[in-house]
Amino acid sequence: PADYPVDPGFGYGTGDSDIANYYGLNFCRISIEGHDYVSMQLTSQAYGGLGSGDEVSLIIDDLNTREQFNLSTAGVSPTTNDWTRLIWNLTGVKDTGAYYMGLHFASDSGGSTSGMHIDEWLLFAVQKVTEFTVTVECNNPETGYIVIPADPSPPVLYCTLTNNGYMTHTMQIVTEVSNQTWMIAYSPLRIDSDNLNDHDNAVPLNPLPAGQSTSFWINLTVPPGANVEELNWTVEFRDYYTGVVKESMLMPLSVDASYSVQVKYVGPLVAQTLGPEDVGLVKMTLTNTGNQMAYWNLAAYFNRSEWGSEHIRFLNSSVNSSEITYLQLEKAAAQDFWIEFIGPDDIGPGLTEVTVLASGQSPATAQETRKIQILTPTEHNLSMVPSQDTLTAEADGHTRTVDIEVTNFGNDLDRFDLSLTADWTLGVTTHSPSTEEIGPFGDSSTVLLIFPMTYGIRPDTYIVVLEAVSRSDPTYVTSVQIEVEVLTTHMLEVSDVDMSGQTFQGGADAKTTSFEVSNVGNDFDSIYVELITTPGMSADIVPNEQYNPASPSLIEKGTSVNVTVSYSFDEGFNGQAVLKVKAYSEQSGRTVSDEGEATFQVGSQGWIELTAGPEVILDDAGWIYVNVTVHNRHPTNDQLIVMEVEPNLARNHAKVRIRTQDGSFVLAPDLQRTASVKFEITETQFLNLPDNEMLFNLTVTATGDDDVAQTTVQVRVLRDPSLVGGGDADSQGGASIMTWVTVIGGILLAAGLIGVLVMVLISTTREEEEISSLAGYQSQLEATYGSVPEAPIVPEAGVPLPPPTHDPPSVETPSGVPPESPPSAAAAELPAGAPPLPPDGLPPGWDMEQWQHYGQQYLEQHGLA
Repeated sequence: PADYPVDPGFGYGTGDSDIANYYGLNFCRISIEGHDYVSMQLTSQAYGGLGSGDEVSLIIDDLNTREQFNLSTAGVSPTTNDWTRLIWNLTGVKDTGAYYMGLHFASDSGGSTSGMHIDEWLLFAVQKVTEFTVTVECNNPETGYIVIPADPSPPVLYCTLTNNGYMTHTMQIVTEVSNQTWMIAYSPLRIDSDNLNDHDNAVPLNPLPAGQSTSFWINLTVPPGANVEELNWTVEFRDYYTGVVKESMLMPLSVDASYSVQVKYVGPLVAQTLGPEDVGLVKMTLTNTGNQMAYWNLAAYFNRSEWGSEHIRFLNSSVNSSEITYLQLEKAAAQDFWIEFIGPDDIGPGLTEVTVLASGQSPATAQETRKIQILTPTEHNLSMVPSQDTLTAEADGHTRTVDIEVTNFGNDLDRFDLSLTADWTLGVTTHSPSTEEIGPFGDSSTVLLIFPMTYGIRPDTYIVVLEAVSRSDPTYVTSVQIEVEVLTTHMLEVSDVDMSGQTFQGGADAKTTSFEVSNVGNDFDSIYVELITTPGMSADIVPNEQYNPASPSLIEKGTSVNVTVSYSFDEGFNGQAVLKVKAYSEQSGRTVSDEGEATFQVGSQGWIELTAGPEVILDDAGWIYVNVTVHNRHPTNDQLIVMEVEPNLARNHAKVRIRTQDGSFVLAPDLQRTASVKFEITETQFLNLPDNEMLFNLTVTATGDDDVAQTTVQVRVLRDPSLVGGGDADSQGGASIMTWVTVIGGILLAAGLIGVLVMVLISTTREEEEISSLAGYQSQLEATYGSVPEAPIVPEAGVPLPPPTHDPPSVETPSGVPPESPPSAAAAELPAGAPPLPPDGLPPGWDMEQWQHYGQQYLEQHGLA
């Protein structure tokens, strides 16, 4: 049964058929709703005990799972009537659904005891009822709030609301001010809470669980022009579903007299975009938010120095306007005004922050500012002015330039990439691929157009376009045009001939060389050639297939002809000779010419020094050496020295030649070597000398890579007069007949011997020259590779040479029998770049590497080239 008429208690329960059938009586099973209780404890008392294998428990069961409290292990007293209190805390056990309670006895088939006595079945619980209270804690001042119209620091009420009930409840906050005109016209109150979707003056909160708290803010905005008065600010906390007020607050609100103003701008973030000298208007609104009439002065300030008072005006309207400096406004009154901006002439790109200020005239002291932004865009304006619009020039290879003055009339520092559009044959370029950085507002720079006027450009009129592209804004492109007129051009070019490293001798046979004459003009031409020589030098043009001075042919543009020149030097010429070949253009009337030249080093240049040894004396038939010292004076170059001798008068009376091993050799810089000239006279030649004492001057020539030098060595031949009948006159007269017979017989015999001897000598000389040449090349290879032992007569560099020694005259006349020639080397495969082998194959003593480097010189020396 119910405990109270208004409280159904546990209700009527449900029948328990199991127990009813066992006892034959009706029993009810009580169902308990666990979620209806805050806490619950079940208590009983007992004494006694159970046998082993038996137990008794308090149980709760939701038909799915069972919880139990085992009394057998709960410490029940075994003493009779010593009741033990037993408490089972059910708080939090099955607190979300319904369950049943009962006693459960379990026993095995073993013996029993007197049992356990149980008394009482008491349930202590705190039920979740719908009634509740709330607690509100706020930061409001005890004396209330004092405000002014449009208060810049309005009141902000912060509160914490706590649900003191046992169930979740939904609360609503309602707030208002006692002046209803505020509430109707301005909606001055705003609530910020856990309900993010509602912010007016009546806001339901999210459901608040039992015992939980939530925070919220209430913001009060005082309307502009609010009267001076005393008001009440109320806040109520209501049950959202029943409307019952659970808590409320009443706070005094005093409005004081004040001056205040508001400057308002409504529009995009950038109010205007103005370039230099551009004009634009910005609309603004001024509101007297105080509760007193006042006069308000207008002013503005800029964050960039380019702006000043001359760039701004305040107007009372957008059209047919008048300039104003202040506004008179009643309390809460508002009035629109316009600001006229004029872009400064020298303003660069970027944002300008404008601070608009409204300040009260006495007695009003309030002021208000509003910031707006003016954007100055980047303006591109590049001027390109050429120094000349038309360039007229010949294609003569002489560079022309055209200056382009580039002026930046834009408003920002910029650099411009340059590109050219022109016929490729002009080869026109700019001095730089881009301009330098050019300052704004008229700063300038210069761009050079470079016209190389290359040879052969076709005569015509060409258009050249120079284009400039801004690096800061590649969409900005400007250009300038130049007209180029290429005239018909007659130009010749004569090549120089390099004779460096060669030496020449006066009196030697004439040689030839070629000069290339090119028509580098842009039309056909023919040439007339003039030779200019240094005194002591002779030169003539040798006609060839390409150029014949008697009938010169036309030369197409871009082609050339070779002019062959024969030249020689006078006997005894020594020094530098210059040959100039000057070619004239016939089509230009010989007004256009060019010349090439060749410089010849003739005679000694000082790089080879020859020092003759002392005079030697030969007083009998036979041979003797006369020495000459060869010194390489060149500071850096090795020289291949080739020695030659001119017998002069001695060629009629003796045999003169360079000693075999001295024919050619290599001298390092500043190295000296002694070379010998062999003077040989037969007995017949000795006896047939025209005089008993004769002095022979032999001219020795040393030809090197960089120079040629000559010197004279002397051989004195003395003959005893008695060898040719020298005695007194009587004896000479008496024997004259005998002498003539002897002489005639000797002449005949000598003639026969001479014939035989000449043939032998020719063979011997050739073989000796070959041996001499090989010895010279061997010396050269020796100096170059070090693979052949050095000649013992070449001292170390810098060591003075010993005084020359004289070979004693031979006591025997050379036999004239030539030595046996060594066998010719077998033909071998020539390496790349090697000259052809002589008919007899590789010379004796040579290897293929030596032949590759020096074979050509061998062939030239032996007349095989």
